[in-house]
Amino acid sequence: MDRDTLLLIISILIMVAFGAYTAIVGTNPGSLVFSLPLVSILTVFLLFLYLMAKAEKRLSQSLDRRLPQLEYMETRAEVEIETMKLAEEADEFIVATGGRSRNQEYLKVIERKVRSGDVTYWRLIFNERITHEVCEHLRSILPLPNVMIGQIEDRGYGSMLVVDNGLIIALPVPGHGGLMGIKIPNSASAQRMFRYLMMIYPKAKNITTVEEIKALCEKCAGSDQNV
Repeated sequence: MDRDTLLLIISILIMVAFGAYTAIVGTNPGSLVFSLPLVSILTVFLLFLYLMAKAEKRLSQSLDRRLPQLEYMETRAEVEIETMKLAEEADEFIVATGGRSRNQEYLKVIERKVRSGDVTYWRLIFNERITHEVCEHLRSILPLPNVMIGQIEDRGYGSMLVVDNGLIIALPVPGHGGLMGIKIPNSASAQRMFRYLMMIYPKAKNITTVEEIKALCEKCAGSDQNV
C-alpha cells in the first residue's frame, strides 16, 4: 500500500470519527469548543504528511531519471549472455578491456559488427597473457582499419565492455573461477566511460602485428608453431 492511499484511509477514518463525535456531543453545543482544536491539529498533521509523501515521490522520480539503471549478473553464464547482447547492440563503437575471455560466441559477435564497417573497435589489453580465443579473435581482425589494439602496463582498470548505448563491468570471483557483473544500459554512462577509456588508450603500446599478438597468447608464447 503506497503512502498516498494510506493517508486517504486515515483521512476518511478521522472524518468518520469526527462525525460520530459531533453526533454524540450534539446535545451540548458548548462541547464542540474542545473538539475544534483537536480537529485542526489532526488536519494540519495530515496535510503535512501528504506534502511529505508528495515531496518524497517527486524526489524518487527525479533520482530515477538521473541515476542509471543497474542490472546485476550473478553467474558466468549471465555475464556471457549479456555481453553478447550488448555487443550486438553496438552501432558506433565497441571498447573492450582485458584479454581473458573464452566466450567465442561473444567474440564472433564483435568480429561481425567490426567487419560490417560501421563500428570502430578498441581492445585494451593488460599486462597479462591473453586467452587463445582472444588471440585468434584479434589475429582475424587485425588488418581492418577500424580496429585498434593496445597493451597497457597495468591491470587496475577492470574488464569492461563499452558500446554506444551501455556498458558491462565483469567482476571475477576470487578463488572460484566464477564471474559476476554489472550492466548499465544507459547511453550517457557509456559515453562517459568511453571518454575515460580514450584518455587511457593513448598511454598504451600499439599492437600492430600478428607476432605481437602471438607473443601475448597463453598458448602461442614461446612457440614457433602457427595456430
